[in-house]
Amino acid sequence: MLWGQVDPSLLTGPQVADSVQKADFDEVSLSSGTVFINIPLVEFPQLGRLKLRYSIAAGSSTFEPVITLCKENCTTDYNTAWELYSGGSAEINDLDYAFGKLSGSGKCGSTVSSDIVTNGGYTTHPVILESGNNITSGGCASNIVATLESADGSGLRYVGIAKGTWISSSNGFSYGPYTIDRDGTKHGQVIYNQSANTSSYIYSQDVFGNAITYNSGSNYMTDSLSRTIPDVSYGYNSTGLTYVNNPPVTITNAGCSGPLPTTFVQNWTVPALTSSGTATYLLCYAAVSGKTNFGFMSENNVAFSEASLYSDLFLQSVVLPNGTAWIFEYNDRDTSDTTAVNYGNITKVTLPTGATITYVYKNVPFLSTPGAVYETIVKRVIESRTVNPNDGSTPRVWNYSWNLQTTTAPKTEVVTVTDPLGNNSVHTFTYYDFLRETQVKTYQGSGTLLLTKYTVWTQVSSFEWNGL
Repeated sequence: MLWGQVDPSLLTGPQVADSVQKADFDEVSLSSGTVFINIPLVEFPQLGRLKLRYSIAAGSSTFEPVITLCKENCTTDYNTAWELYSGGSAEINDLDYAFGKLSGSGKCGSTVSSDIVTNGGYTTHPVILESGNNITSGGCASNIVATLESADGSGLRYVGIAKGTWISSSNGFSYGPYTIDRDGTKHGQVIYNQSANTSSYIYSQDVFGNAITYNSGSNYMTDSLSRTIPDVSYGYNSTGLTYVNNPPVTITNAGCSGPLPTTFVQNWTVPALTSSGTATYLLCYAAVSGKTNFGFMSENNVAFSEASLYSDLFLQSVVLPNGTAWIFEYNDRDTSDTTAVNYGNITKVTLPTGATITYVYKNVPFLSTPGAVYETIVKRVIESRTVNPNDGSTPRVWNYSWNLQTTTAPKTEVVTVTDPLGNNSVHTFTYYDFLRETQVKTYQGSGTLLLTKYTVWTQVSSFEWNGL
């Protein structure tokens, strides 16, 4: 049978069986300790069931321990190092888009794995194999179409190909894999015109035939109302997307905000109900450098090599058409660390109103994949979240503590959240196929128990669990 699994130490957004503390535009995953930010930026109304919304999205930096066979000058039979799995930089993202993939040894055989991913790439959905059973057999034939269905109730399906490129061909056209959401809307299908040797990309198409298409050659989308919307990725010079300057030249007086020098600016000009018919958002990037300081040791007392950020460009501010801005700061280090250390997580968000949200992180032991060389690793998790309206009122602080228990089965992780009024909620996660919440205790203060909630997980099959 086929399923998808993600190392819990690498999860960045809201997941199945998670417990999430959610606010207006940010949320904290209590199972992984990561922060996910989703700030609505602009929405373009569409025909039918289509959606096209852009947000400022960000998730905590996640690092994975990479273990490779060692060839020389080794104290063990393998090398160990930390590697950046996903960056913490904010980005402009369309969170309505869903995509899937098949991967593995030739996409056939026992090593086949799969994902259906939503939320701008921040949420991974476990899947089951609906059809195409021989995709899991060794040496499967070409052009076997596999239909995967999400096992978490999200209603997502992915139609992929075991070997080859196209899932079907007819009347001179070849059709690529695609994802279908619960509304029946298709996402991400490439259609190839064989005679013209050209391809078109269906970004989204609903059951009524309304479509949003993407022109990869010119890097813009055409929506269902025939409006062109430029790509947000910097590095292109497409319609409506121009440079103020290129790195590494420092830009001054460009209208950007933030504590670091601006090294790159992108004008994102989109359709709008204004006198000019457009509105421009200024996307300001700054170079953020640093390295981790996990201090994790191997079983032979050899330190893992630390990961570096390599002075990557991070989105530092988004200046809105009215001149106000969202500002992001990345200064994640412990008080005992040198200034050379920076894990790259967002540590402060300044709202256009002047209010701020600050995040403090720390390193804690964390459960990795069962049976791995290191089942217990170290992970960067949130320690506190402070909301300051900057209106003269007292800032409000949420604190998080983490306790890992691995001496007896089952292995558990206990997370205690203390709200600004001093009330505690204690969340217990038990390791099954990954961390699943099994108990929540809610207290008035820290000592008066108000409510206990239990969730019992039953394994229905090798890939599916039910929680009651």
